[in-house]
Amino acid sequence: MNTDSIRELLESEAFLRTKHYTQHGETSTYTHSLAVAYYSHKICKSMLRFGWKTDEDSLVRGALLHDFFLYDWHNRSEKHRFHGFNHPIRALSNAREFFPVNRSEERRVG
Repeated sequence: MNTDSIRELLESEAFLRTKHYTQHGETSTYTHSLAVAYYSHKICKSMLRFGWKTDEDSLVRGALLHDFFLYDWHNRSEKHRFHGFNHPIRALSNAREFFPVNRSEERRVG
């Protein structure tokens, strides 16, 4: 696994902003995304044991960026009125703006 590209994403100012947004209950979007990436990585490792090929880097980066929408959806606003339906599009747009995103990652983010 290319930990440099993942470390670069995790240490970026843009990704660190996700610490300021609540995702579920008291959980920040940052913590939520780390958990999704962690469990995705664990599943990926299990798949490799069965001989299934996976793109581990893209899976982890896509998991980290899947909720990279960068706003507090709990605050009422016309801009994120349909958050549940539109946030993947916003997350993908933001991911493309701040990071190089490959085709496989795009499918996982958006």
